[in-house]
Amino acid sequence: MERGTGVTGGTTEERLGHAGHAAPGVVVCGFCDAVTRRVALRRGERACCPCCGEALYRPPRLTPDATLALALAGVVALVIANLYPVMTMQSGGMRGSVTFWQSVLVLNDGGFIAVAAVVAVTGLVAPAVQLGLLVYVCAALRLGVRAPGSTRALHLLRHVRSWSMIEVLLMGALVATVKLAGMAKIAPGVGLFALLALALCVAVLTADDPDRLWGWLDEVPRRVGP
Repeated sequence: MERGTGVTGGTTEERLGHAGHAAPGVVVCGFCDAVTRRVALRRGERACCPCCGEALYRPPRLTPDATLALALAGVVALVIANLYPVMTMQSGGMRGSVTFWQSVLVLNDGGFIAVAAVVAVTGLVAPAVQLGLLVYVCAALRLGVRAPGSTRALHLLRHVRSWSMIEVLLMGALVATVKLAGMAKIAPGVGLFALLALALCVAVLTADDPDRLWGWLDEVPRRVGP
């Protein structure tokens, strides 16, 4: 079921204040830039822009507690992926294993500095920052308060999430494992399963309505911080 919402006024600065979430109770259409009042939706409904018909948002599937739990699980998976081998290779009596972080160092030492930087940013730094920001904001919401700097944290989260591409790197690791299987004995390590768990956590967190965090934040009194 679709539900249109009323358009309110506002300057360009006000409308773009939250990069999509203009103000408490207001959302900006990403297609025509119309400012629309946010309304409560029931399960199965979605809000559409009254000007162009573009889908604006759906009821969030995740609760603050579920978001916090998934973010913490992602942090644990990221740590495990960097402590335990992603894969173990055995050939000609020699045996070797590599963790995710070690694979970045191998690329750097091999002269592929740009590739190593991209892998490090998209597979390590961006997911770590994304999960860290979610834990920071949602842990405070769990306690019924707004974390200091929560508004800036959500602004940063909106930019960082587009750089988190752990699922792409996971697919690359799986393809490399299949190709190397013909030349050596390959065994998946704990780190590979940790990367899979991390990719699932990030995918679920990213797939849900990104503005849900702003909505939760609006419901909490601003006690400290911006």
